Amino acid sequence: MFRSILVALTGLAVAASSAALMAQEGNAVEEIVVTVRKTEENLQDVPLAVTALTAETLERANVQQLTDVANLTPGLVFFDFNVGSLSTPVIRGLAQSNTAGRENNVGMFLDGIYLPNRNNLDLELLDLQRVEIVKGPQSALYGRSTFAGSINYVTKQPAEELDVLAQASLGTDEYYDAKINVSGPLTETLSGTAGLSYREFDGTINNLASDNNLGGYENTSGILKLQWAPTEEFTGTVTGFYTEKLTESSGIFNVEPNCGQTLPAFPGAPTRPSYTCGTLPFKKDVNVNPLATGGDGNTTLLSLDLQYDFGPVLLTSITAYTDSEFSAITDYDADANGVAYRTGSPPVFGPPVTLNNLSFRSSDDKTISQEFRLEGGGDVFQWLTGVYWTSEESVSSQTLTLSGGTPSGPLFPGVLNAYVTNEPLQPNQSATDATGDVDIYAVFARGQWNIGDRSRLSLEGRYSYEDKKVNGIKSFFGAPSGVQSNDWSYFAPRITYDFDLTENIMLYGSAAGGTKSGGFNTSYSLLFPEEQFYDEETNITYELGSKGTLADNRLRYDVAVFYVDWDDLQISGASQDPEFGASIVSNSGAATSKGIEIQLDGVVADWLTLGGGYAYADPTFDSGVIDTSIASVCGDGTLCTTDVGGQQVGRTVKNQLNLYADFHSQLTQGWGWYARADYIYRDSQPTRSANLQFIDSWNIVNARIGITNEKLDIALWAKNLTDEGNVTSQIRQPRLNDFSLPTTVIEANLRQVAVTVTYRL
Repeated sequence: MFRSILVALTGLAVAASSAALMAQEGNAVEEIVVTVRKTEENLQDVPLAVTALTAETLERANVQQLTDVANLTPGLVFFDFNVGSLSTPVIRGLAQSNTAGRENNVGMFLDGIYLPNRNNLDLELLDLQRVEIVKGPQSALYGRSTFAGSINYVTKQPAEELDVLAQASLGTDEYYDAKINVSGPLTETLSGTAGLSYREFDGTINNLASDNNLGGYENTSGILKLQWAPTEEFTGTVTGFYTEKLTESSGIFNVEPNCGQTLPAFPGAPTRPSYTCGTLPFKKDVNVNPLATGGDGNTTLLSLDLQYDFGPVLLTSITAYTDSEFSAITDYDADANGVAYRTGSPPVFGPPVTLNNLSFRSSDDKTISQEFRLEGGGDVFQWLTGVYWTSEESVSSQTLTLSGGTPSGPLFPGVLNAYVTNEPLQPNQSATDATGDVDIYAVFARGQWNIGDRSRLSLEGRYSYEDKKVNGIKSFFGAPSGVQSNDWSYFAPRITYDFDLTENIMLYGSAAGGTKSGGFNTSYSLLFPEEQFYDEETNITYELGSKGTLADNRLRYDVAVFYVDWDDLQISGASQDPEFGASIVSNSGAATSKGIEIQLDGVVADWLTLGGGYAYADPTFDSGVIDTSIASVCGDGTLCTTDVGGQQVGRTVKNQLNLYADFHSQLTQGWGWYARADYIYRDSQPTRSANLQFIDSWNIVNARIGITNEKLDIALWAKNLTDEGNVTSQIRQPRLNDFSLPTTVIEANLRQVAVTVTYRL
């Protein structure tokens, strides 16, 4: 680690020196205002590791989804498990083992309003002013699911003068998009903005079963914002946002086990490989059931933001309602040809039958929230305090179908007979079904003391009380839990000290606590009733950093070194009851993560801006940690054991790098040209704590070149310019014909090229 830090710091010093040597009269780096501490501040004055992607960066870098945001953010990776389900951002290597749980380790927000549905987090990016990514726990100000950090989409405020934008694109693989936005004053005291966008793409992965591509989507979004300011003291803003995403299946396929051995089912029974070891391959052609049409997610958000400036005190009230629905039809066995199922019962079996297995999943999360904040202070002391309440209702279910053949007798095992149907798109039996209710109450505060002219001490804290209830109605592998209820309360603190080394360079240090709420196992063994609950997961993050500007404000830098002490991990694994088939979540062991993050943006010349970021993280399980979820991986124990002490946390990346070059110059008096290229590198990552299976490292290049004048912009752009085939994630789920556990590989799209024309009135 320390060698990596030395190399990174040396690179920072060289870059700073080079920029200083080349400095000449011209533009400085852009000043960015952020609201990561619930008040407006200059990015370089915030003693936190923050990446802020401005509206210009989002456009020039072709940022359209969370994967693109992660590509430009050192320390952030993002993956999902096909069709956008179980979206999982990971910051600083704090990847959750319980990937099926309701809570993420990174909180997602739209204008500061929490987005609860993990199946529907990757919103269509529409009319954004910026995206703010904060690294390190934000539990003190934001509470739940900000255990490792937060991501906030910040939409634009209405323009002061009439602004009309129309945009259209046409590209390869049937890519189309169209967007229109109108913003400006309506009366002397009322202004508004309205936007609508549509985007469609056919994908790039060939499906042999249909001769159509996979990885496509069809997205529709709209936003309406009205802002009323009858006096200088009062502002009221009403926002309505809606997005719907129809997402095709990704390119998926199964890789059969090639290492380890299963335990024999009975003495003398044959064994078989238990796991897939090595680097997961990429396939341009896959074979996915055409009936697996993908996911359909929609999110509605309504909010009312009221602010009144009393002079010494600013009062803010934010009332919000969100409704996030998701449904999906996926190919559970990842093979359009299906798999063979036995008929009959031992010891007499009938002829096998080939069946296709489709999975139907749905979720619906409705949330109401209210936050009140007061802030004020003077030259010596500034403060902020608030209260927060939210109530959530959730419904989730999964159903299955087995179709494609006519069994000559009952299937073995017999539990599967209920899922056999001649109507594959009409499931006749639920596999899992649950509802949930959550009420959260919190109080929070932040105080900052200015110690002289050059240093500041900040204290933050949040006390949260969570009352939760679930109803496990049905469980595929075990008896459902029925109604469960419990409550959790916790306090999350932060202390920060920052010091101005010079007028333009700040040093800071902080210690912050992160807490992720406890929860329920909606199926558990009645022999071990204590397994129905699991408690909070916690971390303490220590961070030292520096940020500032050099070379006459032509170079902006941000560097942070961190150490995370991570306890009570919520790990999904086996029950203490060996006869209980379902996985349960329990608090098992601890881990640490340490590393460094660097960001640079430099105006090298009036026509050239260079920058990028590097992150190194080393997330490692502490000695003696037992991960029972890999018992099926280890099989008979000759391949590995469930003791994962000293091994890298699964689904994490040690090294990340992104670099960009932005060129811009005049062509004629009225026309200019610009070009931007982004290079993104991700290190290989182990998929599980066993550290035996890996997603390969990858490199991609994105680029955009265009000409522009006051009203018109014409751009040619490409994503994954070099046409690299990349695996994004994987999942292991029991194949129902024999309950073996192949690895299902999930792939990213290949090269995409398009032309975009933008007209602004």
